[in-house]
Amino acid sequence: MNSTHINAFTVTPQTHLSDHSQLLLYIKSSNKPSSKPHQSGLYNLPPSFKWTRHSTIAYREVINRPDIKDQLTVFQNHTYVLSPQGVNQAAKDLHSILHTIAETSNIKKVNFKKSSNKQPNKWFDKECRTLRNNLRTVSNKKHRDPDNIDLRITHGVLQKNYKQILKKKKQNLISQNLQQLEEALQDNSFWETWSQIGSGSKKKHLHIQNGNIWLNYFKSLYKDIPKEELTGEQEHIIRRLHELEEKIKDFQNPLDTPITPQEVAEKIQDLRSKKASGMDGILPEMIKHGSPEVHTAICKVFNLVLSVGFYPQVWNQGLITPIHKSGDQYDPANYRGICVSSTLGKLFNSIQNKRILSFLTQHYVLNRSQAGFLPNHRTTDHIYTLHSLIKDHVHNTKHGKIFACFVDFKKAFDSVWHPGLFLKLLESGIRGKTYDVIKSSYNENFCSIKVNGKRTEYFRQARGVRQGCSLSPTLFNIYINGLAEALESSSAPGLTLHDTEVKFLLYADDLLLLSPTERGLQDSLEVLEKYSAAWALPINQKKTKVMVFQRKNAKTKSSCFTLNDCTLDEANSYTYLGLETNRSGSFKPAIEALRDKVRRTFYAIRRNLYKLKPPVRVWLKIFDSVITPILLYGSEVWGPITYPDQPKWDTSPTEIFHLEFCKHLLQVHRSTSNNACRAELGRLPLLLAVQKRALSYWDHLNISSLNSYHHKALLANKDHPKPCGLQQLISTLIIQNPHEGNLTKYQIKALINDSRENYIREWRHDIANSKKLTIYQSLQREYKLAPYLEVLQDPKDRQILSRYRLSAHSLEIESGRHRQTYKSRENRLCQHCDREALEDEVHFLLQCPKYSALRETHFQRLSALIPDFTSIEETRKLHIILGEEEPAVKISAQYVAECHRLRGT
Repeated sequence: MNSTHINAFTVTPQTHLSDHSQLLLYIKSSNKPSSKPHQSGLYNLPPSFKWTRHSTIAYREVINRPDIKDQLTVFQNHTYVLSPQGVNQAAKDLHSILHTIAETSNIKKVNFKKSSNKQPNKWFDKECRTLRNNLRTVSNKKHRDPDNIDLRITHGVLQKNYKQILKKKKQNLISQNLQQLEEALQDNSFWETWSQIGSGSKKKHLHIQNGNIWLNYFKSLYKDIPKEELTGEQEHIIRRLHELEEKIKDFQNPLDTPITPQEVAEKIQDLRSKKASGMDGILPEMIKHGSPEVHTAICKVFNLVLSVGFYPQVWNQGLITPIHKSGDQYDPANYRGICVSSTLGKLFNSIQNKRILSFLTQHYVLNRSQAGFLPNHRTTDHIYTLHSLIKDHVHNTKHGKIFACFVDFKKAFDSVWHPGLFLKLLESGIRGKTYDVIKSSYNENFCSIKVNGKRTEYFRQARGVRQGCSLSPTLFNIYINGLAEALESSSAPGLTLHDTEVKFLLYADDLLLLSPTERGLQDSLEVLEKYSAAWALPINQKKTKVMVFQRKNAKTKSSCFTLNDCTLDEANSYTYLGLETNRSGSFKPAIEALRDKVRRTFYAIRRNLYKLKPPVRVWLKIFDSVITPILLYGSEVWGPITYPDQPKWDTSPTEIFHLEFCKHLLQVHRSTSNNACRAELGRLPLLLAVQKRALSYWDHLNISSLNSYHHKALLANKDHPKPCGLQQLISTLIIQNPHEGNLTKYQIKALINDSRENYIREWRHDIANSKKLTIYQSLQREYKLAPYLEVLQDPKDRQILSRYRLSAHSLEIESGRHRQTYKSRENRLCQHCDREALEDEVHFLLQCPKYSALRETHFQRLSALIPDFTSIEETRKLHIILGEEEPAVKISAQYVAECHRLRGT
């Protein structure tokens, strides 16, 4: 390189953590650097309140002050004009009072900060910063005067001290986090603590920093259909809407009755704490911990909103946070927008939602095929119904087939066409002021997008249901109900289920079309095509799949089904409502998929907590709270069918992963006894949890609506000569007539306790008859978490005791069992002494002369804790050494570990 191209060459001072210096080389270049992405149109976000555990007491004290009570009294006595202006003023005044209370309570306000990939270390506190600054100062002086011995010595001392302090701070934070996790096990703050210390607390960097890109994307997503693009059917819908608004909108409506204080109080109790506030800055805690006067003021505003039929503007502002789903992170289409809106607005809508759901149920408005977001319905209801249909029409019918199509709507909730929604509301009987409020909330709903700690300008959301609003799922059900009615009234044949006909299953936007014939399925697709075009429900044809359910070994015949002039792909498997299903209807692929999913989840968690070395109880809590719900999803349906009893259950992927977790926690090899590993941790087979779920689900099926599909499926299964897996399980657990009466929670608990006791009896029998677990038998343990697992904090100490307690070691007594090194029992002699004794745990830990020096040292320490230790019998002595006496556990673990190291394996 030509030296004329070098602008500068600098040797920087030594860094505080290294004895090397950085070289900086500045080179001339003719290329102009590219400018940063343009970020015009971004605005600062208002500071938000941050609620802490100390905020509640201060907030309640301020609420009871006379000046605050006076403000609430003035608000309560003030008469607001029954107009949109009056509603806006009332909402504004209430927000002002709540903000005054929060600010007077000294609740901290937090400004939104620019997000960055670089996260500050929590342990790097003021002391660390001071030491770093002092070290940098001395380093700069040393760089300017490198021959000064005193500076070099001072620099070395400061550098050593700085490194020691950093190490100490890191270790202190780890200890503090572990203590917080353990304390959090006793209350509901576990997951809050977990999120603070885990990687989840780090903010993810948004790759697209240009606010205009986000604004244009979401504007395009939520834009209304232009008038020139409306179809004839859609123009007819708009005319019909105007006609009904003139004729029947203002009819008397039971939904317009005043909101009661009891309704407000009930929904306030349901508010979830630690949720973000909307743009109005009102936190859920500010409402939950409010006085009766505050709740009365809220009730007054709600009734004003309802009586006027106008949604306040301050509630109609949302902040969208883009969350990456998958794919290219520079493509906005690969992000899901999560919208945060007013807490007061969500509270009002939750009251409205309960009223509307009750109205829809009483008047049988929604088609019975709908199960999404409805009371007393579960996702597993449709799974149970589908499996019952497959069982009846495929496996119990000669040459039986079911032609099915899994329909995937493209951004269904974001595509709801507002004029169509308003028409559906009127046709469903939702009129009067309730209709006006809903229409007002949609016509004037404005959102902005959060980008790098700021927001874009507001834009109107002209399509889709409101995100984060409890009313939105119900409105979507009303909107799509017309499709359900159209499919049900079509001439396409359906599948017989008890005394009814099933043509499709609908859960929110998950639609499954069903027919016994090819022609019937194509007819249903044509109904779907017509309806989706008229009501602006776009279908993702690439993800919409056809599947023919048939017996496993049946010959397959290719079929051709079309939608919007496109041929649909035929699939061999499809994930329906979270469970993978295949052509034969087998649940085994679903169970394996759930196993694979939780395995990824578990190892991700393990990576995050690796440095913390959490106690065993924390790991068990994580498994029960995070892993089990995923692993057992839908098990109330698939569990009794696929793995009905304990022997079969132990071969299931579900229990195999559970055992994998247990052995990972104990750090023993895979061939270690399953029964012993579970018992050591006090873990029961997950089959008992499946049985509990199945009992609750059986009760749910029996008390469900008599007209619902899942209740019809239950009746069909009861009528069949061969009982289904769920019925067989119930018959096994309930000896007397299982069909009479409903099960209470106490009865279910009693049945599961009986099942637990039965398993423990079998466990004791298996342990007693095991040729391998002679030492474990002698411990005569209760079925609970072994005490040494809680006393010993270091995983290596726990491992050494676990290995010798569970016979998962390499002593001759065990290694002689292996096929490659098999020896008869009498030939498994100790190779480390000349006594020609059987090398088992007793010989190794109590008799072998090779370890006599270690034995003498540690036995003296044990005698100080247990006075008669040296004189007690060997069996009792071995129990103490293997961790059965809690005070002696640490010394015992040290002794066994040192003997293990001396032996060399």
